Amino acid sequence: EISMETFRITLETVTPLFLGGADARGAPELRPPAFRGALRYWLRALAGTSSDDKALANLRSVESKVFGSASDRDSTGSAITLRKGAENLSPISYSTVVGAIPKPEGGTKITRQGLSYLLFAARPTKKDDRERNALQGTFDIILQLRGGIFNSELILRQAYAALWLFTHLGGLGSRAKRGGGNLQVTKIDPVPDFANDLPLPIQADSIQQLIRELKMGVAAARSLAGLPRQNMPEKIPDFDALIPGLCKIWVVDEEFESWTEALNKLGLIYQGFRKWRQPDYDTVKDAMQHEVNLSQPVQKAAFGLPVPYLYRSLNGDQSTLQTQDYDRRSSPLTFRVLKLTNQKYALVIVWFKSEFLPDKQKLKLVHHNAERIGDAPDDSLVTNFLFQPDLENGSSLFDKKWNLIEVTI
Repeated sequence: EISMETFRITLETVTPLFLGGADARGAPELRPPAFRGALRYWLRALAGTSSDDKALANLRSVESKVFGSASDRDSTGSAITLRKGAENLSPISYSTVVGAIPKPEGGTKITRQGLSYLLFAARPTKKDDRERNALQGTFDIILQLRGGIFNSELILRQAYAALWLFTHLGGLGSRAKRGGGNLQVTKIDPVPDFANDLPLPIQADSIQQLIRELKMGVAAARSLAGLPRQNMPEKIPDFDALIPGLCKIWVVDEEFESWTEALNKLGLIYQGFRKWRQPDYDTVKDAMQHEVNLSQPVQKAAFGLPVPYLYRSLNGDQSTLQTQDYDRRSSPLTFRVLKLTNQKYALVIVWFKSEFLPDKQKLKLVHHNAERIGDAPDDSLVTNFLFQPDLENGSSLFDKKWNLIEVTI
């Protein structure tokens, strides 16, 4: 048994890290609870099976043994503690990230429109003119295993597996699903004995090597964590689970010169695909104009909620599409940038097919003080974006001849 272990993990920001402090639009602030939440999410994805009571109880047991109860506000009851170490981070403004340049006639022009679209939440708003700042650079996280913990080596392995998944497939902070806050490990000190099976720093120097690294890494993460490969459950869980059939991972078959190039190109395609989509456009407009419920599911909601609508043809009238009981439903799609050892960049797309909305939950269009109800969408529009011709706008990944290579898990 390990009595006490402390590891210094050095991370670099591959893409800017938009993390709010006490003021979401104030100075960005890196805090261990955000990091801890990301690791908890990936351990849940690795350990999750289904939504039945027994499976959920087992899942909560695994989570609480490693990271404590979800209700804990601090590290009390957790076998793993996290704290900040040395950091060399500097702020970078949204304008700098998206390449905003002054126009001769006044105002600014954004030179990376696709990146601006993916990071839209960092834009200055009418209510609060300040744009958001992000952090970039390197920092250390100190991961410590508390002494006197039963089965401590397994718990350390499970935390390590979650860290590998987070730093290869996920992101942190605002717009983490759209390429924001992508972090990679550059060093861990000391290196655990078991790390040879699952090195934290990226090893790949090509797309094909990356595909192999991700495939073997997911399998090694399961093995290290002592969690078997799961089969498709009878009932789709309402949380993201790393199960074949419920999670799909692809690598774009192209190397990029910079992370900005990778995300800007992807963002332009994604923006073009979502623009003015029918019949969604008319469905929402009709509900607003005639004060009626939504006549059919708004398919664009499959990419996540809320979805804001603004109709210039209705004198700038606005509405917001959300769910009946919740403001948000995070996107099932994650766009992730990885830096290869040859200093080129790769794009990874992860699709978690968890239950989109709880049973009987519907969409809700909030228009002024009224609410218009509609059925939830299926996921056909996501498939369309990835693999089929876009008959509406000609802007799917298929249309742009982007080849996605699947990482079998």
